This record gives sequence, C-alpha cells and structure tokens, in this order.
Amino acid sequence: MALDLYFDKDLGPIESSNPKIIELSELLNKLPLFEYKPDKQKFRNSNGVKLKLANFKAIDPEYKGKGMASYSKLDKEVFKEYYNDKMLLNRLANEIKKVVNSDDLVKYIEQIEEDELTETDSVREGQVLYKVHKVRERDRGVVESKKKKVLSKQGELKCEACWFDFEKKYGELGKGYIECHHCNTII
Repeated sequence: MALDLYFDKDLGPIESSNPKIIELSELLNKLPLFEYKPDKQKFRNSNGVKLKLANFKAIDPEYKGKGMASYSKLDKEVFKEYYNDKMLLNRLANEIKKVVNSDDLVKYIEQIEEDELTETDSVREGQVLYKVHKVRERDRGVVESKKKKVLSKQGELKCEACWFDFEKKYGELGKGYIECHHCNTII
C-alpha cells in the first residue's frame, strides 16, 4: 500500500505531516493482522510510512535524487514487481483498504488461523487478501452458488484453469466435487 501511495501523482511532499501519509498510517494500524504492537506510538506511524516512501525513491529509476539508501531487499523486490504494473498494484491496495471498512470481513479475518504462508511472510499487510481468500473459500454459500452456476451453464464441473474433472477421474466418488478458489475481490 505504501508503494501504491508512492506512485500517487497527487501524493505531495514526503513528510510525516502529509495527510495522505497520515491516512495510510492510520489504515495500516486498523488492519486485522497485528495482535501485538511492540510500540503503539511508533508502530506503522506516519514517520515510518514516510521513511518507506523515501526508501522507494532510492530504488526508483525515474527519481533524479538520492532517496534513502537503507531500503531492504524486500523493498526492491516489491518495487520491481509492481513498477511496470501500477494498475494491478492499485487494485490490490484498494482491495486491502476495503477490508478495513467491512466489520464483517475484519471479524472473519481475525478468526483465520495462521498457517505456513502467513507465518513466513514478512509483509503482513499482504496477508489481508490471502485471509479474505480463505474466508470466501470456507463460505459454503459462495462455493455452492459457483458450482450451481457452472453446472447450469456447462452441465459439468471442471477446473476452469486446467479442465480437470473429478467425476471422470474418480467416478461416482468425484461427482459434484470441485475445489473452488476466488479472485481477489472483496465479497
């Protein structure tokens, strides 16, 4: 989300008093991911967001100044991943922002247990969409609705990515079975 803000043409000065930087800081602190905040005054505060944005300046090939040379390897990887796909970055950042405005999603996300992906991911904010995915994957209503729609349209359940058919492979045991996964869009 900080990188999305960095690419915002209307960002203004990278200062901790910038309203957009303050807004992002507040949003980061509202995300349902951090039970323990070691220092509530400093945790994801506007000064930290400002420093992250300054780190991106050091990586940005279009920036003519210096930026902060203390950026991390992860900062550089994230910058390179989204530098040429700012629309995707913006869409993902907006999806994460929607979570904070949905009390139901916040409640469900807080109930999702940690797993090997969430425990090893050093960018916890990115886990919001992963946890939203897990919330929807467990929603039987969403799954049944999708299966019903595909069955009425195609007459059979096949994977939309690889066309695998559980019934053809496993006979009666596979009838009506399919794994349902979801796009990164808030329900």
